[in-house]
Amino acid sequence: MRPIAGRALWRSSVLRSFLCALALALYAVPSGLINEVQRAEPQAFAWLLGSTLSSIVIGDSLYFLSAARIGVARALPIASSFPLLTTIGAVTLLGEILTPGLLAGSALVVAGVALVGGERTRASGRTDPLGLLLAGLAACLWASSGLFLGPALRLLDPVAANLVRFPIAALFFAGYVAVARPSEELNGKVAWLTLAAAAGTLGSAMMFLGGISGAGVARGVALNATSPIFSAILAVLLLHERLSRRAALGIICSVLGTVLLVL
Repeated sequence: MRPIAGRALWRSSVLRSFLCALALALYAVPSGLINEVQRAEPQAFAWLLGSTLSSIVIGDSLYFLSAARIGVARALPIASSFPLLTTIGAVTLLGEILTPGLLAGSALVVAGVALVGGERTRASGRTDPLGLLLAGLAACLWASSGLFLGPALRLLDPVAANLVRFPIAALFFAGYVAVARPSEELNGKVAWLTLAAAAGTLGSAMMFLGGISGAGVARGVALNATSPIFSAILAVLLLHERLSRRAALGIICSVLGTVLLVL
């Protein structure tokens, strides 16, 4: 998504969401999953609408814009501080217990984000405040999405929930493109990248919701946040991004904090 974000983010997002919805529909029709969605309680659709807006539509878009400005290796660790925000929401809104591991893990996540976010860009020698802000806002929205998904997955299984989420996302992206008419061109290379991104988006969404359904909101969201270490390695190997010692230390702190949040 990083090369897409600088060229055709919004038009690509329409296609990406549509492809995910189409793949799920091809499974749902013969399997009878459509009937489960039709029988779902109205509250489920409200929770899933909130989750979709917080993650796929707004949160993911802000993250992709951030990654285009400051790089994946820096943007993802900052955005992936969302388990800390989810934990705060779970304690204050859902009545979960605040444990020593929770406090220590939260402190490590904050330290990791501070280390990565404070790193200066190699090209300009200074930070990019807008890029850092976009990554932070993405973290807030991803945290909200996890809190929305908890009650939604008590009413629908992960496949049915994604069958609702992706068409909603496609409609919102298509509406934005129709109104704003961004000056983007969805050429052949971007279209192929979008196809690959759609496969990754669908796979990660299925496993993410499956993890929340099976392990609970706090553990599912926290374990998902270990992704920065993998993305940082791939960003260095495939995108030729620079990963400083400070950024590496920040990623390690963030991952260790996530482990403590799970325990």
